[in-house]
Amino acid sequence: MKWLSLVFVGLLAACSSDDGTSPGPRPMDMESDQAVQDADMNSPDVTVEPDMPQRPRQMEIDIPELLFDSVRIGESRTLTFAVTNLGDEDLVLTRADISQFNRTSEPEFVPGENWIDGTTIVEGQTFREFDVVYTPVDHETDRGSVTIISNDPDQATWEVRLETINPYPELEGPQLLKFGSVAANETATRRVNLYNRGRDPLTLNSIETTGSNRFSIALIPTEPLPRVVQRDELYAFDVVFSPNNTNVARGTIVINSDDPDEQPFEIAVSGNDPGPCMQVLPDTLDFGEVAPNTAQTQEITLFNCSNALDLEISGLEIVDGEFAFELVDSPELPITLNAFENVTLEVRANIEGPEAIGALRVENSDSNRDVELRVRTPEEE
Repeated sequence: MKWLSLVFVGLLAACSSDDGTSPGPRPMDMESDQAVQDADMNSPDVTVEPDMPQRPRQMEIDIPELLFDSVRIGESRTLTFAVTNLGDEDLVLTRADISQFNRTSEPEFVPGENWIDGTTIVEGQTFREFDVVYTPVDHETDRGSVTIISNDPDQATWEVRLETINPYPELEGPQLLKFGSVAANETATRRVNLYNRGRDPLTLNSIETTGSNRFSIALIPTEPLPRVVQRDELYAFDVVFSPNNTNVARGTIVINSDDPDEQPFEIAVSGNDPGPCMQVLPDTLDFGEVAPNTAQTQEITLFNCSNALDLEISGLEIVDGEFAFELVDSPELPITLNAFENVTLEVRANIEGPEAIGALRVENSDSNRDVELRVRTPEEE
């Protein structure tokens, strides 16, 4: 232990001056301190900015609809949409539901493998893609939607429409034709418009009536049958009602075609019904092809076809169509139409996507009616 004491004493001696005070800084240390002070005096003033606040999560979907064009039975097609988070915070997709508007034996729109599972996270400033698979099991045109729910504080729910274009011929026409009050030995005529909404051409073979013999078919001379109708093309004919008394007459218009799903296509027809009666002219408002973001207006007439009862119109509403349609100068409701009076409405169409399908819902004292509205952009050659 003696050698440890000697070492300790030696260290104390090295750290002390002869007069017992602590040694001052070495010349080199003094020069270093002065250099640091000079550098501080000459350095620019650098201020540390506080962190920018994070933008809240914000969901956006890149397209409003998925259009499955010409998918045949036995085939499948997959289309993709993207969910983008425009904010910085994590976006949590909590739920995604697929709805099909027409009932089938099995679902035709189903989720793809990369579907939303309830805890799907889209990080800030990124996006994730999701698939919808369409597998038709019949010849009908199918429609549906995808509803996505998230923790977006401003718009938690988004919807993507699901539309299809039928590859097969598809006959479209009114389901009901009402003549209302027609005096004995007088004649009334109603125009019927048929459309082919499928990709393949539609062949109309025959049109006839069953039931009351007071109804008859009058083909337009320039439109003989059989007739081939291309996609979205119109075929028109007239139905004539010639009662010999004021009794109620009922019948059916039977249309034979090569539509694989509507064989035959039938339209119920009546005349001299004692109840309220509303006719809609035309029964479908098809704007045809309209350039994107170009407004076009058409008229539709609601007619009280009763000679004895008032018709009250209590509601007018545009449904579906993704804001492509609007009523121009919507009238004040309710509207009361006396016998054989009518009111004319204007509907404006302005489309952005390839096609919009909506309806004008008319609530009235006869029977509520949905008048189909259609508009599409020109197809690329």
